[in-house]
Amino acid sequence: MTIAITEDHRTLAEVTADFLERHDSKGAARALLEADTESMPAFWDALVELGWLGLHIDEADGGSGFGMPELVVVVEQLGAGLAPGPFVSTVIASAAIAAAAPADVAAHLLPGLADGSVVAGVGIDGDVTVSGSAVSGTVRTVLGGALGQLLVVRAGADLAIVERSATGVTVTNRANLDPTRRDPARCHPPAAGRRSHRRGPCHHHHGRRLRPGA
Repeated sequence: MTIAITEDHRTLAEVTADFLERHDSKGAARALLEADTESMPAFWDALVELGWLGLHIDEADGGSGFGMPELVVVVEQLGAGLAPGPFVSTVIASAAIAAAAPADVAAHLLPGLADGSVVAGVGIDGDVTVSGSAVSGTVRTVLGGALGQLLVVRAGADLAIVERSATGVTVTNRANLDPTRRDPARCHPPAAGRRSHRRGPCHHHHGRRLRPGA
């Protein structure tokens, strides 16, 4: 896909860069590196108010109805500004839900993801299976998993939506000696009826399967 750079895109890039400089995103990143646990950056609420989380989401689902080109402009500037926070994982999750989820699921989940009241984690490297409404398995790396309330994970050729608060779901953060390479979270729900900190099946009834192209 070719992403045309228009004058509006350049203006959006400047606005994003100015916002990050004004809120010292690089300083926020340094401060969070020294923290023991993951937390939202101080400027998160101000960022959410700008509506950037919903740039690619249809207006009917709570977004602003622009598209991926506008979202990419913002993400590029967030990367240049070393901005911490679950922005990228949340917009990946909402894009996947918008593209592949049944209409009722999308209508239920997208408004919260677009307005920032819900943040998401994304994981694609795991051993996850779906049987009915039960999601089982382990995801080794979950981008945004430390803060995400929803987890969108790969299950074979499908994607599954998992509520982090569901019974049996466990998310752990792995330590790294290099603070600049803080590892993403690991999602490894235990087997039903017993606790496990190793890879093992889990079952809960808050999982939904997304079939791309279905």
